[in-house]
Amino acid sequence: LTVTPQIFIWTLFVLDILMLLVSIFIASIITSNEMLKRKEGLEKEKLRAELAAIKYQINPHFLFNSLSFIYTKTIKTSPEAAHAVNLLSGIMSYALDDWDEQGTVPLGMEAEQMKRVIEMNQIRFNHTLNIKYHEYIEPDDAKIPILSFVTLVENAFKHGDLNDENNPVMIKLNATKDKIYFMVSNKKKKEMLERSHGIGLSNLKQRLELMYGDKQSFIVKEDEADYSNEIIINL
Repeated sequence: LTVTPQIFIWTLFVLDILMLLVSIFIASIITSNEMLKRKEGLEKEKLRAELAAIKYQINPHFLFNSLSFIYTKTIKTSPEAAHAVNLLSGIMSYALDDWDEQGTVPLGMEAEQMKRVIEMNQIRFNHTLNIKYHEYIEPDDAKIPILSFVTLVENAFKHGDLNDENNPVMIKLNATKDKIYFMVSNKKKKEMLERSHGIGLSNLKQRLELMYGDKQSFIVKEDEADYSNEIIINL
């Protein structure tokens, strides 16, 4: 059989068309599978987000109702325990509330929550904790990242020795129109019951840097016996 140039060219053309169609078909199958996987992934992420939203809505509501019930039941028999429950409820409400987009709060409000944490722990340990607290805040509208001070105070309660009368936990807050200075120092416990991974401190450092940049400094000082954190913000 003699194959003329025209037949050869048309045969190649048809084969190219077939190859193109096969390639398009395979590509469409691959794309369809990828889209299906992506859709399934998005649906799973959406489901997770919806479940997280439901948990966020239910848990605080349930906890606040439970705390309210406990407060009502204990106010007559144990006023101090009821007061501790009230303090805890206030701290939780503060932490879970929707603040501004940057997650900042007025300085005085953060200081108030910090004092609630201190008072609640004093009640917990029958007012035996050795803590020295100093506060001076000029009336201004300075804002700081929420839970900045609370995080450092909780860290001192968690890892500090609060039973040494000669080495109390020192908490100082001095705020003027030009500068905010906050310091927490504590003697270390002889035996660390809980190991810290520094996640809270790292997160706090990042939030301060994002908000104030070079105008702030977060200083950690540590030796074998003592530990301290300092926040300095130039307004």
